[in-house]
Amino acid sequence: MALLRNAHYAAGLVALQLVFIIVIASVTGTKLKQSNGDCYLNLLPGAVCDFVFVSSGMCGLFAVLVGVGTFITLRQANTAGAFLPAIFGSLSFFTAFWWMVAAITFTKRAAQADDDGLPEGSARTAVVALSWIESILAFFAFLLVIHDRVKFRSWRLAQEKSRSLLDLEDRAAFKTEYASTQVGSTPIV
Repeated sequence: MALLRNAHYAAGLVALQLVFIIVIASVTGTKLKQSNGDCYLNLLPGAVCDFVFVSSGMCGLFAVLVGVGTFITLRQANTAGAFLPAIFGSLSFFTAFWWMVAAITFTKRAAQADDDGLPEGSARTAVVALSWIESILAFFAFLLVIHDRVKFRSWRLAQEKSRSLLDLEDRAAFKTEYASTQVGSTPIV
């Protein structure tokens, strides 16, 4: 069970990411994106609100991929499969970078919208804050995968060191027996 601790943390981070992604998209869709195409997140019509929806959808897909992989990892206790694959680190790092760029964009555009006096300032602030939180959560997921990969290397090294001389002798005996059963081969002495 100790091997799966990072997978449990990763599942929690993915769940939080999905909740915040849903909240960001919902607040943007209900409060900031208007039916006439205006977006209260920026001064230009709709461009940043569309970026919110694209960011939420793409990063939500990545979070689901990591979540499914984490679930599979949780099903493989006490094996090499109990560790998070390295691809989850790459997905989490890309997601963290994407949300950081999105949060910078949303922060800058929201400040312009606030200065211009557009309504729904609290909804803008919520989207900006949750975007920064998403970036931090994805970065923590990346760090968690790095930590898990280090633990995997230690575990693998311990597994290799725990092999006894009997295992090596059995392997040598198998090679000798296998070679002698081959047609036309001479036994290894």
